[in-house]
Amino acid sequence: MHSPTPCTARLHTPRGFTLVEVLVSAAVLLVGVLGLVAVLVKAGELEVSDRHRRRARELIDSCMEQWTVMPTCDFDSIPPILPPSCTTVVIDDRDPNTDADDLTGWLTIDTSSVNLYPDDLGPPSVVSVPYRRVRITVNWVNPAAAQHDTMMMEKWVTDLQ
Repeated sequence: MHSPTPCTARLHTPRGFTLVEVLVSAAVLLVGVLGLVAVLVKAGELEVSDRHRRRARELIDSCMEQWTVMPTCDFDSIPPILPPSCTTVVIDDRDPNTDADDLTGWLTIDTSSVNLYPDDLGPPSVVSVPYRRVRITVNWVNPAAAQHDTMMMEKWVTDLQ
């Protein structure tokens, strides 16, 4: 029997990786990195959208606070601001030095009187309770998704004690 020489023994021992193994591992790594990049991009878009929603909520809360803090607030005297005469508001002031890049939105205030029947208080009631509904809405176009976003708050007020 012929014993292997040191030269032929070296040919049969595994040392390193084959080209196929390197290409497969590179492909798996590439898929993982692309997935991570996609997640980071989406997280950035969601952060911007969340910032816009927080700003819209701040605008709405500011409007509501003006009326609810005053003890003599007369909700019947709140002027409606409806389309096409909406108030323009800044949702995202990207560069404080210029107004050219601001993301703007539209603020509307809708007031209406509604008579509600408090049937949930017992037997059906024939007495209606006058309520005043104040609805404040902020609309804007989300530039990343090219879609309209809306934030709305309603307040129902009655004169009953």
